[in-house]
Amino acid sequence: SALTDQGLKGLANGLNALQALTHLDLNFCSCSLITDQGLDKLARALSSLSNLSNLNMIFSFCKNISNEGVKNLFSIIKILQSLSRLSLVFQYCAAITEKAVEKASSDLETALSSLTAYNIVFDHITLKNMGI
Repeated sequence: SALTDQGLKGLANGLNALQALTHLDLNFCSCSLITDQGLDKLARALSSLSNLSNLNMIFSFCKNISNEGVKNLFSIIKILQSLSRLSLVFQYCAAITEKAVEKASSDLETALSSLTAYNIVFDHITLKNMGI
């Protein structure tokens, strides 16, 4: 796909206007032009969605998203107070290492315990609690 960081910036700007949004599903599969900088812009926009309870994002085959992008996204997810359901998929993202995934998931552990259900998938590890 031809979606770039500039496109993510536009999406992020649009999200800032949707304060009442409760559910968000985004599929960036094979958007190989997205980088950590674009993901950071999106993550920062998510932080303004105080009513967001359900977040699903797919980043499979996004070869320019690295450990830094995952770390920044997780740091924002930790502060989303209304979030109860989370699904993130980062399969086949070659620039994300197993060590970074383990560190990020450890940092996110407290936030995950407050969620009703979550599914976070990387090539190396899957964190899952599908709720009751």
